[in-house]
Amino acid sequence: MGTLTPNAVDELTVYRIERIDNHPDALMPVRDNPQLLVRNTEAEDDFIVRWNEPLALKINETPHLLVGLSLPTLRETGGWINRFIREGSPHFTYQQTVESPLSMAFFDTTQPPNDGSLKLHVDENLTIPVGVIQTETPGSEISAEKATNGESVVKQEEDTPHPATPTKTGTGVDGEPTLAIVPCNLLALIHQYRLGLVQFDASGNRFIENPATLDYTKARLYTQTIDDVPAAVELLASRNFAVLSESSRIAEIQQQAGSLQTLVVVVAVGVFLFGVITVFSVFVDSTDRKKGTIGILRVMGMSRIGVFWMVLIRALTIGMLAAILCSAVGYGLAMFLGADLSSSRLFFWKPIISVILQPDDLLLVAIGALLCACLGAIMPAIKASGLDPFDAIMEGQFA
Repeated sequence: MGTLTPNAVDELTVYRIERIDNHPDALMPVRDNPQLLVRNTEAEDDFIVRWNEPLALKINETPHLLVGLSLPTLRETGGWINRFIREGSPHFTYQQTVESPLSMAFFDTTQPPNDGSLKLHVDENLTIPVGVIQTETPGSEISAEKATNGESVVKQEEDTPHPATPTKTGTGVDGEPTLAIVPCNLLALIHQYRLGLVQFDASGNRFIENPATLDYTKARLYTQTIDDVPAAVELLASRNFAVLSESSRIAEIQQQAGSLQTLVVVVAVGVFLFGVITVFSVFVDSTDRKKGTIGILRVMGMSRIGVFWMVLIRALTIGMLAAILCSAVGYGLAMFLGADLSSSRLFFWKPIISVILQPDDLLLVAIGALLCACLGAIMPAIKASGLDPFDAIMEGQFA
């Protein structure tokens, strides 16, 4: 194709080795390290060129024949191959192949601008932008004494004459499409795209592997609470999913949870009533013992409403302190029950019980404590505000 010199056909021996398999990694042929391909050859004047069949595609509506050509550099082969390459002929190095896979080069001296205006039409659904890259010129020549022909056990291909070098973009020799030299990876990726192994990512301007299809035969779904399980089962069943759930066990647990909630409500009401009675008893006794003080305050000018609020505010203060103390004790107990103390000699017997205290629960405790103190202190406050000042002072002297 005009890349090699005239004497290259007589001096070089070319072999073709094909690999046909169904490797699960779609990009495996592209990811092969080119330098390893060179280093793993037996002779110093052997190297491997990855080859893909040329493709006839259109570039900006002009037919071109895409040929993948990536050659090693002087450092990678010793430079002997440069004796057989025409000076200025386009080709890509391995580094250019990896760094700029969507690039091409042309034989003609007037190359298209590298401004992203070239569009490669892969098929009806895919047109990708390509750039024109300045290919590297061959390095220094190596003497003929250092170049030897390698040996191989595979069948040798027949030498084929090389066509003349095209001279004008868009036209070729004898009506053939113009040659466009591209990295070997680009041809491999286009072949894999046509086989459905990769897809083109327009946002990243690159070929990517198809996402793996994951088929799950089973899936486990978690709900926030056990009460949400029946609704989740009905939803999945309405979407034709086969659902396995222990409905009877869940119903039994929900029934037990309902019974426990009823028990908690009964205990809470009992504790609340007991607290109201206790506060009432304590404040009735406290008011009887403070009759003298209340009488003096009345004589000094305190009104009945002032006495009422004095007793009530005292009760609310006690209720607020009780709410804070109960919340702190409850939170500490929850932390203790949920802690892992298996390594402790004192609490090795304690099981781990997860107790979750919501903010609403703490707020309910605070409101309950304040309401309990308020209800228990209303009657003593009314009784204290209704005392006669003179009688209160007199009774207080003998109390």
